[in-house]
Amino acid sequence: KFVIKTIRREEKNCLIRRLLSHYLKYLKTETRSFLSRIYGVYKLNRSHRQAIYILIMENLTHIVNPEAIVKIYDLKGSTVDRRSKKLLTPNHQEEGENLSFSSQPIQKDTDLIRNGDSFDVNAEQREVLLRTLGGDFSFLRECGIMDYSILVTLIDADKFQFSLEDTLLTQTNTGRFFASSPASSVTISRGEQTSPRRLLYNIGVIDFLQIYNKKKKCERLTK
Repeated sequence: KFVIKTIRREEKNCLIRRLLSHYLKYLKTETRSFLSRIYGVYKLNRSHRQAIYILIMENLTHIVNPEAIVKIYDLKGSTVDRRSKKLLTPNHQEEGENLSFSSQPIQKDTDLIRNGDSFDVNAEQREVLLRTLGGDFSFLRECGIMDYSILVTLIDADKFQFSLEDTLLTQTNTGRFFASSPASSVTISRGEQTSPRRLLYNIGVIDFLQIYNKKKKCERLTK
């Protein structure tokens, strides 16, 4: 149900000093927010060594049967350094990568383009997605946060336990689920096209503890 990951001291300070009170207030009013839920941050003191900060947050793919997961995308809206090294080097663990119970590698923006994948939802769902994501992005911008990702998990609906009677599925504790059009095809691996299938998209905003400071401004200019 949870992801445990180490974070830098600067990220811990961002959460506690800048974001926490606003984050809690925002989630109380915006219950359908895509922002991933953070449950705790801890400091691990080590003798004669630098302390480690540990973040506990929800695992957006936990309630899904791992065999139902088709692909996982970590998207930032940029193609600069946005290709999964794990696809090139098996068993490679990238720094800051969010773990899941799925064996699927977490792919990125360039992989999405190379795979030719798209997210096929109807007009009503599109409106909900854009409105909710827009609200989340505005909130993060007001808090001075600029570096975050959208985690999109593509799920085979035939292997999933929820009913698809409603096009827009009800809210759960681990993100939002949206149903694709009745016939959507996805690429299971590079160059391999599957037969049309019904998909679910599980969406969440993750890794939002980076302040838009001078370092990030310089990084943006160089890219």
